[in-house]
Amino acid sequence: MDKSKLRSIAVIGPFGDRVFIDSYAGIPPYSVTPLEGIRSKVGPNVRVRYVPNDIHSNAVNLAAESDVAIVSWATIPWLSAERAVLAAAQRRQGSHGPQSDRPSTRRN
Repeated sequence: MDKSKLRSIAVIGPFGDRVFIDSYAGIPPYSVTPLEGIRSKVGPNVRVRYVPNDIHSNAVNLAAESDVAIVSWATIPWLSAERAVLAAAQRRQGSHGPQSDRPSTRRN
């Protein structure tokens, strides 16, 4: 893409205008959201619009109307680990609760 022809960017996703701080990264001395960083980098001549989700096809429409679409998504590592610990505890108690996110290694 020719940078000089860039006129519009769509930023899509729940973490597009949010800084996700987790226990792995510590507390930064300052933070910049993806949306703020993109706007700062491209300047005032590029229209940068944001939508957090695709309710009423807003994200699809915004992406179609833009030269570039950037999707800002995040995984939450502790969520999978937490589910695995919960599942292991339930198996020890004989309960059939949620299973781990890991794929089964059992062969048929």
